[in-house]
Amino acid sequence: MKIKCQPDDFHVQELTEVRPGSGPHALYRLTKRSLTTPEAIEAIARRWKIRRDAFSFGGMKDKHALTEQHVTIRGGPKRALKQTNLEVEHLGQTDEAFGPHHIAANRFTLVVRDLGEPGVAKAMAAIEEVRSHGLPNYFDEQRFGSVGESGEFVARAWCLGEFERALWLAIAEPNVHDSPADREHKRTLREGWGRWRELAAQLEGFEHRRIIQKLAERPEDFRGAMAALPSWQRDLYLSAFQSHLWNRLLARLIRLQCDEASRFDVTIGPDALPLYRTLGTPSRQGVADGVGDSDATCAPGSRAPTAPPFRDGAPLHGLELPLPSARERPESEPVKTLYHETLAELGLKVEQLKVKWPRDVFFKKGSRSAVVMAKGLSAEAGDDDMYAGRKRLTLRFALPRGAYATVLVKRVFG
Repeated sequence: MKIKCQPDDFHVQELTEVRPGSGPHALYRLTKRSLTTPEAIEAIARRWKIRRDAFSFGGMKDKHALTEQHVTIRGGPKRALKQTNLEVEHLGQTDEAFGPHHIAANRFTLVVRDLGEPGVAKAMAAIEEVRSHGLPNYFDEQRFGSVGESGEFVARAWCLGEFERALWLAIAEPNVHDSPADREHKRTLREGWGRWRELAAQLEGFEHRRIIQKLAERPEDFRGAMAALPSWQRDLYLSAFQSHLWNRLLARLIRLQCDEASRFDVTIGPDALPLYRTLGTPSRQGVADGVGDSDATCAPGSRAPTAPPFRDGAPLHGLELPLPSARERPESEPVKTLYHETLAELGLKVEQLKVKWPRDVFFKKGSRSAVVMAKGLSAEAGDDDMYAGRKRLTLRFALPRGAYATVLVKRVFG
């Protein structure tokens, strides 16, 4: 199977309840192809000669896709714009800047290619299960682009006060997204780590050279060096780690709720996480004594949860799981116990999930639905116009804000 063979194979339409009226913010529909949202915003800002801080939008949309989203510009022009790979349509004015809370849902049309007849039949059966049972609301790969080759999270070392390790992961570890120039700069930095004055002279053009220069003046001040990273970058590290912890918490619950025969694992970020086929009665072994200690409730090689399982097949539907932070301390079981176990696996306690320095970024407070339903999910099979003798499957559905269409693809195609 292949996805995103061309931008129009992955079409995303952002849905909102916002209706234009009057106000200081111009509201636009931004349609783009093969551009990230920041790249599109930068192109508009250059063309219209508008400061970047006048723009506001609800979320990032895929680069390798055809996407439609809403953007506001404070004092923006009441006109349209069309250029290579992007189009801007003025919809009217609003009282406030457009933000994440204004997104109601996203509607997707996805074309999956290079399928055989058995693959289509298997996908159709999986789609019926997803219609009835939904799918785990995991954060997907897009959330973990800042994680380097080791799979370590900058924010974990940061929370533990290991500032040198955190900085090394942030500016020296190779990342699959590095440009050739950045990869070479990082190699030089790793080989010369600690020889700051020498490195400052060598790393001309490196985006973090200013931090190296600071360390040349104060060689042991890794705490200050971390603070010198852009706040948006540090916020990204916190979001990635918080998403990783949340995924692991949900994975524990699914293994507790669903026996081994009704689930399979997929790789998301650094983890193998379970997807269920159906949500039914949890494994009965261990229920009588109040603990989920059977092998059937855990993936091979993992430690069995010690929390009481859900009683009477209580579903994950409707369950809200907290985004892990020092300000969130769940009290209900089994979430409370599994929450602490999830952190303990990574050598952390709840009170350590906070940033002591610098204090300009922090773990977000809130919750996220454990299970998400795909509204209006349909599938249409046909001959593949790009791969002779093969089939394609066109999926159409809508997901709530923050849910990932790519998780649905992994669920349907295994």
